[in-house]
Amino acid sequence: MYTFQLDTYPALEGTKMNAKVERWFPLTIGLFTAACYILFLRDYSLPSSVRDLFSSAMQVSSITIGFLITAFSILVTIENKHIVQQLKKAGVYNKLINYFADAIKWSFILIAVSSIGLLIDFS
Repeated sequence: MYTFQLDTYPALEGTKMNAKVERWFPLTIGLFTAACYILFLRDYSLPSSVRDLFSSAMQVSSITIGFLITAFSILVTIENKHIVQQLKKAGVYNKLINYFADAIKWSFILIAVSSIGLLIDFS
């Protein structure tokens, strides 16, 4: 039987990202992009086909939520398996659970925002 050990993967050792950067980088990039749009493209009106983008975002987010909840439930169900015990021993199991929870939360938020976007008349 093969045992998974994090120390057997040297490529993972140098990838520890600073926790503050990991947490705030996506939000910072999003705010920067929104600010650039407001400053430079304010007069540019969105095309009427933007509603299709919102609809597609909702569909992709719904599929993503279904996949993530399934994977999350499997991960929680196999809590007594050897691989999960090693993840806990390495101290990354809770972080993995938090990543799943955050991805599910943000997918729901994307669905809510896209739903609001579908209600706005862009013409």
